[in-house]
Amino acid sequence: MTRTASSLGLAGACALALALAPATVADARLGDLDPSFGGDGVVVLGDGTSLQDAAVRADGSVTVAGQAVGVSVQTELLIARLTAAGAADPTFGGGDGIVSFRPAGEAAVAAAVAPLPDGQTLVAGATATGSLETNPQHYLGRLSAAGDPTGLPFARPTALVASSFTAMEVLPDGDIVLAGWGTVGMRDVMLVTRRD
Repeated sequence: MTRTASSLGLAGACALALALAPATVADARLGDLDPSFGGDGVVVLGDGTSLQDAAVRADGSVTVAGQAVGVSVQTELLIARLTAAGAADPTFGGGDGIVSFRPAGEAAVAAAVAPLPDGQTLVAGATATGSLETNPQHYLGRLSAAGDPTGLPFARPTALVASSFTAMEVLPDGDIVLAGWGTVGMRDVMLVTRRD
């Protein structure tokens, strides 16, 4: 193999960068835990919780979404915000960085989260009067910068018997694209929708 001047220059630049980097950075490998996050690279949020999605804001803070078991043993939407260092964000929720709730008193799970530039957060998932496994109905909501929730109306096509959002993306123009699944008759179908 013939080495060109550009490939040799790149190899030299990489070797110089590694030589100048602190030992901890130079020794780090892909997949290693970052000790600057949470003290050892891991943050534990609590018992009876599971997380489905995570998003990072421009300032490095992390917003996660999933479910928690509420006081009546029904699952609740769970949204937590952590600083870039992995500490609970004291400006979100009751000061512990966590918000959990059941929209309209129904069982719920958050499967997707999207932070907005103004500090608000979109959350998508499903709610159910009974079991989330037997008759879920898709859910889309917005949380204020402080974590106060507001449900957003989102009409469901009449053909869908059940539906759940599992992924979400906010487009540059502010439109929201949601993906998930639904049930039409006895068939499960894929679901993609866009709203402004």
